[in-house]
Amino acid sequence: MSAPTRKTLVAIAVCTAVFILGVGWLFWLRFQAGDLYPPYSSLRGDPLGTQVLFESVQALTHGKAQRHFRPLDQLVLTADTTFLVSGVTGRAPFLEMAGWQRLLQQLEEGGGRLVVTLVPPGSVLREDPGAHTAPSDAAETTAQTDGTDSDAAAGDDVTPSAPVQSDNDTHLLDLLGLSLLPAPSGDLDDFAVRAGGAPATLPDRIPWRAPQHFAPDHPDWQVIYRWHDRPVMLQRTWGRGTVVLAGDSYLLSNEALREHRYSALLTWWLQLPNLLVVDEFHLGLAKQPGIAGLMRKFRLQAPAAALLLLALLIIWRHAAPLVPEPPAPPADRVQSAIDQGAQDGWIALMQRHVAVADLIAVCHAAWRAGPAIHRIPEERVARVAALLEQTDAATRRKDPVGLYRRICQLLKQGNPQ
Repeated sequence: MSAPTRKTLVAIAVCTAVFILGVGWLFWLRFQAGDLYPPYSSLRGDPLGTQVLFESVQALTHGKAQRHFRPLDQLVLTADTTFLVSGVTGRAPFLEMAGWQRLLQQLEEGGGRLVVTLVPPGSVLREDPGAHTAPSDAAETTAQTDGTDSDAAAGDDVTPSAPVQSDNDTHLLDLLGLSLLPAPSGDLDDFAVRAGGAPATLPDRIPWRAPQHFAPDHPDWQVIYRWHDRPVMLQRTWGRGTVVLAGDSYLLSNEALREHRYSALLTWWLQLPNLLVVDEFHLGLAKQPGIAGLMRKFRLQAPAAALLLLALLIIWRHAAPLVPEPPAPPADRVQSAIDQGAQDGWIALMQRHVAVADLIAVCHAAWRAGPAIHRIPEERVARVAALLEQTDAATRRKDPVGLYRRICQLLKQGNPQ
């Protein structure tokens, strides 16, 4: 590879790495801003999210706050658990799930607290009373909807419609004995006032931005706040547990915790220091079990590391060596090796492994160990051994063939002709 080509490849690799890092940085900034998540999600960090509330509860209760990304039938409620569902509309299919019956049964038998805060379809977070809205602020205010209808601008009346009731008997409002009614918002106050009989520790009035109210169908419901003499926040004892419903989710948002923070209301809402479980499933955020999650759940990190090490050893065992292969021998040498017979091969083997000076001694030792020595007189065998002892190493190295012939002549003496 030429030098210019190598430099070009290095430049392309560097540019690709910089591009990937830049795209990753942009995605990280978007996730940090949190606007990739739906409104009222505890993962969203802008004014429409509830991340501040979640992280604050985590800090105050030393980690007793968690998110729920699975259906209702996979939730387990205990007596010291508060299950929070925020930012859901009254017509949402989530409120018609069959899991609500099981959840209310857990609440009745084991205790706990269920808090559901709604948002009206097509609603917006209207500006504070007496506040001036700049053009840019108005655009931001109009954008603070639940994503279903953007025609209801701030200050516009909402056309009344029939109560939100489902034909399905598993709808949460039907199970709880409630109806949800829309209300005109043009001539109503922007604050809800504490009802008589509500806990005295709660604020006398709170901001209210949702033009809807409840119609209790059961006498056990206790009104906590009224908006223009309409019940908008209620509480009911459900067996050993408690159910709280609110028609507005604004007070849980990051914006409300900065502009209208009511700590007493939030503490009563969530019943701190209970374990807070924030539902994210109704916002479309679901967690699917992956390979990494299953490995952590069943503690398979060590077996996975062992399998990885075994795979690396197998790859290393079958990999090509780093030392280059020796050059191939010439074709004539290969052909000559093929044409050699057994005797030539034996001679070549002896030449490789037996030195010239040791050749006679090796032959003598092999002869003494063979059966042919028994047919030769002992006197002749002794003379051969004496001859080898008298011959110095220099003679053995220089003329092994001559020494071999002298031994043969010595053995032939006295043989019959």
